[in-house]
Amino acid sequence: MNKITACRELAYTKYLSYLTRQLNFIHGVSEGSEYWSLIIGPWLMEYINQTEFIFRTGEPNLNSSSSSIDYVVPFDYTSFVLLRNELDFNIHLKRCYSRKKKNISASSWMMVYRPSRQVWYKRFLIIFLEFLLRKFIKNKVILVDSMISSSNYILIFFKSKFKFISFPVALHAPTKNANLCRSTRLWKISVASNNDYEAALNENILNHIPYVYVEGFKLLKLSVKGILPMKLVSATGMYGNERLKVVAAEIKKRKGVLIGLQHGGGPYGVSNTNIIDIEINNVDKYLTWGWETQSNTKAFYSFRTSQFIDSVKKTTNTLSIKYLYVGTSCSKFQFDGFPQPSGVEFEDDYIAWQHRFFLKLSKSIRKKIVYRGYPYDKEYGWNQVKGIKNLNIGIRMDAEVRYSKSISGASLVVCDNLYTTFFESLSIDKPTILFFNDSCWRVNEEFEILLLEMEEVGIFHRTPESAASMIESIDANINEWWGSDKMVLIKNKIILKYARSQLNIVELFINEVSK
Repeated sequence: MNKITACRELAYTKYLSYLTRQLNFIHGVSEGSEYWSLIIGPWLMEYINQTEFIFRTGEPNLNSSSSSIDYVVPFDYTSFVLLRNELDFNIHLKRCYSRKKKNISASSWMMVYRPSRQVWYKRFLIIFLEFLLRKFIKNKVILVDSMISSSNYILIFFKSKFKFISFPVALHAPTKNANLCRSTRLWKISVASNNDYEAALNENILNHIPYVYVEGFKLLKLSVKGILPMKLVSATGMYGNERLKVVAAEIKKRKGVLIGLQHGGGPYGVSNTNIIDIEINNVDKYLTWGWETQSNTKAFYSFRTSQFIDSVKKTTNTLSIKYLYVGTSCSKFQFDGFPQPSGVEFEDDYIAWQHRFFLKLSKSIRKKIVYRGYPYDKEYGWNQVKGIKNLNIGIRMDAEVRYSKSISGASLVVCDNLYTTFFESLSIDKPTILFFNDSCWRVNEEFEILLLEMEEVGIFHRTPESAASMIESIDANINEWWGSDKMVLIKNKIILKYARSQLNIVELFINEVSK
């Protein structure tokens, strides 16, 4: 654990305790920190990660905002995460956490709500499912996972003999009469600071804590009254959906069972983050794609990978892509101290390495390669497609909406990151080249051993030039390179630990959760 992470985790533990007492006082309850960690933990860790980064570095490197708003209050966790990607909000946080800041009067407030889109028929479906839950909830299991396909949801419902009630999505927290109350956002308990950053936290944190945890908590809790299953299983809901978090906290309080599911590739298993720690520590059992790191993690299988393999098998290949380059993206204001690039590193290293790769390729290989960017790259403000086009070297862009169709038609996949795409590519036995800057993408000791083995057979490269040269050398005999005995051994080792799949995953899942 580096010093930055250690500092943030100490702050998290301290302020979870403070906020537990504060919220208990406000709401007239006596819940423990375990209860509140399920509700506010994901936001608190993200908030500390972002504000400690701003306090220590002075980022973003721009002038202070001239806005007349003293405090911007997110409505919920999702609103905060989306605000964290916006320049104005980061300038606002810098104003609050600047070492040279003037006192803020806290006389003007603004609440920001960033709801995810929800079409009418999904909302109707959830209302109907909630009605069923309240009527038939006894001894049932609620399953909430956006990574599980609708067909598998239906299979789970019937094969579990109606014991697993599935929520593909969930309703938003109630917004009726959503108003901020300044007097409620004053410390009701005694707090202390051991350093300047903690002093800044004491001054600002109550003015940034989302509305649903303070003024809106009574309505939030009321909205899930009667939804109390014996078990809750979820991949993202226990930190992304406010109503589900309250259900989870109430289940935990009644000694029920919470089961978490891994929902993506790296950094899960290949490295570690304090956000993943919270995700794992908040549940009784955490089902992974093959790895185990602590007593409550269980090597299982990946719904996402299993469904992806099935989707590719059913895809009719009509595309003529020789080489598919799959990129990623991140917020321009991504904090440091994580095993992935910060916003600054992303521009200085990731994007620069991407261009170095394309420029190293020969003209003949450039004609064969197609670039597929991250879907929300423009929303992060990067526009990597434009940057590649500006190189003027003829790199084509992938216009196909369905990723399964693009990868199905490719002879080889190039990945410049350790996210889900790399593991999915291996899971369908697609020849794959991986390269990244290991000073930005940091892995644990166990995965570093695998990287060395991948490097030996030519899968992994520590520079973009090496990756480009590898493609040049195997252009005429990709399948021969990919089919060697040593290569097969390495591929199987990676898949077994980080991308396990099963055709009968539904039955295995029901059995595992029912234990």
